[in-house]
Amino acid sequence: MNNLKAVVKKGLINASLLALTVAAGLTIGSYAPQAKQFYNDIGQSDVNLAVSQKHESKVVLFGRDSCPYCAEGKKLLKKHGIKYLYLDVENNAEAKAEFETLKEDGVPVLIVGDERLRGFSEEEWQSMLVPNS
Repeated sequence: MNNLKAVVKKGLINASLLALTVAAGLTIGSYAPQAKQFYNDIGQSDVNLAVSQKHESKVVLFGRDSCPYCAEGKKLLKKHGIKYLYLDVENNAEAKAEFETLKEDGVPVLIVGDERLRGFSEEEWQSMLVPNS
């Protein structure tokens, strides 16, 4: 009888963990359609500015923690004291969904106001970010 109780208890615990995992996945996944709809409503030509305005940050950097070019970009922003919002498309489902609306192939992607830079080039980033550089 004790063995039966243990088996039932273990089964209930596993079922509960499965239900929590499914609920968490559904919650995270629910952000993706909202982000896509937000950008579809305004049209692709205004996406860069919309990203900046949505996050109330003039400078937004989409990247991955494992990306060396993203790290170089973050260093450059810090070096010049530029405040920015970093969106990790590898570990954040909402950031990934938002990044997909940009229709970019890779990171880093830097958005400054209504302008966008793909990849990392110190010269290009500086000319966009630092006046008279």
